[in-house]
Order: sequence, then C-alpha cells, then structure tokens
Amino acid sequence: MNETLEAIQAIHKTQKRIATVTGVTMGILMSIYFFTFATLIDRGMFGALLLEVITSIAFIFAFIFMNRLSFGLTRLFYRRRHAALLQQLSPADINKSPEQVCESIK
Repeated sequence: MNETLEAIQAIHKTQKRIATVTGVTMGILMSIYFFTFATLIDRGMFGALLLEVITSIAFIFAFIFMNRLSFGLTRLFYRRRHAALLQQLSPADINKSPEQVCESIK
C-alpha cells in the first residue's frame, strides 16, 4: 500500500513536471513565432514560414491533449520500474490526488 502510494506520487509529480516543461517550452516558441512571422513574410522565407505554421498547429493539438501527451512520456520514463502500475492508470488520473488514485486501483 505504502509503496504503491509512493510510486503513484512519483508518477504524478513526473507527469505534472513534464506537462509544465512541455507547455512552457511550446508557449515560448509560439511567442517567438509571433514576433518572427512578419519578418519571414517580408524576406520571402517561405520554407521557414511553413515550418512555423506546421509546428504551431502541432503545438495547438499538443496543448489540447497535454494530459495524454505527458502521461505517454511518463509511461516511457517509468516503463521498467512501474510497468504493472502504469497499466492500471489513465491520463485522467492526473486530476485526482494520489490517495484517490491509490484507492481506485485496489
């Protein structure tokens, strides 16, 4: 019980940290894109402009599915240590406290 709770707390913390780092990184890149967009149009750099548009669309979808994305990355990180536990968890468990998740697994 106690080991399971500690493992869930570690997974929970890692998932939140991954979501935060990913979200901040994408937000900073989209801010940079905002300020470079006009320059790329003026200079005729359509390849770079196309890259920014495609990655911006990918970032929007990543923001929408951030819980699933961070859960998938957390699963990759903990796949050897807590494989059986990760099979019982879902991306929606990030919104619950670790104690509630531990109770729902039993």
